[in-house]
Amino acid sequence: MPSEQLNRPTNVLLVAADQDDGRSTLRQFLTSAGYQCSTCGSGREAVQRFVDNPDIDIVLCDLHAPELDGVRLVDELMQACQAPRVFEAIVFAEQLVQQCAFGALRLGAADYLQRPADPVQILRTIRCLEQRLEQRRQGERERAELNRRMSALARAIDELQTDLGKLNGAADDPSAPAGANPESSLPAPFDRLTQRQQDVARLVGRGMANQTIAGELGLSPNTVKLYVSQIMRITGARNRTQIALDLGRGLPPVRQPGA
Repeated sequence: MPSEQLNRPTNVLLVAADQDDGRSTLRQFLTSAGYQCSTCGSGREAVQRFVDNPDIDIVLCDLHAPELDGVRLVDELMQACQAPRVFEAIVFAEQLVQQCAFGALRLGAADYLQRPADPVQILRTIRCLEQRLEQRRQGERERAELNRRMSALARAIDELQTDLGKLNGAADDPSAPAGANPESSLPAPFDRLTQRQQDVARLVGRGMANQTIAGELGLSPNTVKLYVSQIMRITGARNRTQIALDLGRGLPPVRQPGA
């Protein structure tokens, strides 16, 4: 038994290949190595299995799988994979079409193996991908924690700004009712944004992801992504973190969809 099989793995594999014998043999080998392994006979079925089972994190596929070749399959898997989920892909290619496998690598496949691939080599490649997956998961966890802390900081700043506005309003007009707060103005250069860009910028400043902002404002995630790009171009912000920091003084309330 190879030394790679000593540590029992926890990753779930998906094998997409059109040859029944090859799928069965590879599944038996990987199962004996301790993996949960699912198989399918086409690229289209592989996408559906991937979507239905969020535990699948390593996909092994043929470059010329039916319905979807390996390049298109990797592309569709990338589109179907939503953060914080991560996955890795291995493409099997014949010697005469190795150059085609480079397309899958450019789209995000981790590696390609030439057929016929040695089972032990496949296992070693999977072991390397497991380490890479753990590093990526750790990165996602750290990113989520940073976003959580940024959101908490943004909320605290909003509360402080509100309290300060109340105090300033009371000092300027003692007869004003408690809680009165004049509308805040945007800090430069954010005052050059359109109203909708301001709405998006405020939620970015609170640490919200594009998907969440889209739900809040009734937009599509791609539209939100476009707004964020426009905001960075207009304000000169390099990234979302800088937007949040530059907006520390707070923004006016976000308009509701249709307002």
